[in-house]
Amino acid sequence: MTDHAIQCSDTGTCTPVQREVPLRNVRPAVDIVERDDAWLLVADLPGVPADGVDLQIERGELRLTAAQRVDAVGDEGYVLRERVPCRFVRVFRIGDGIETGNIDASFNAGILTVTLPKVTEMQPRRIEVR
Repeated sequence: MTDHAIQCSDTGTCTPVQREVPLRNVRPAVDIVERDDAWLLVADLPGVPADGVDLQIERGELRLTAAQRVDAVGDEGYVLRERVPCRFVRVFRIGDGIETGNIDASFNAGILTVTLPKVTEMQPRRIEVR
């Protein structure tokens, strides 16, 4: 990604100058909700297309990475560019209480919702008293 700045000489001539802007890592805002049968993880991923989200589970960790895209405005050179894309990165430790084979995720309008089902033994149940 390139960023543009203006460089002006002593004669008053100004020209745009391009410079490379590194992609920065950002921790996305996350809410975690506990339900009887699962935990819900909800993450804000603004500017990320659905195909830009990657979830992986390995060695007791759930890794979320997502590449944000900021589309260019027109074909003209930028004088100032503050809307630079970023890469969202977040890692969560998960315990044995999660059925990792049944984790489900959905993505809509920049909101990622991950359902982490609890193993049956972790779910509350009513015990009938006789």
